[in-house]
Amino acid sequence: MGNRGTYYFRIVPESFDPQIIENIAELGHEVGYHYEDVSLVIGGR
Repeated sequence: MGNRGTYYFRIVPESFDPQIIENIAELGHEVGYHYEDVSLVIGGR
C-alpha cells in the first residue's frame, strides 16, 4: 500500500532493540529518538 510511519524509540532496556529498529528502517519507515534527558537529569520531577 506504500504507507510509511515514524517510530520513536527510547534508549531504555524496555524499548531499545537495535535489530528491531534496523528492521523497521529497512522497511522504509522513519526512525527517531524519543529523548527524556531532562527528566533523567533532574530525577523525574
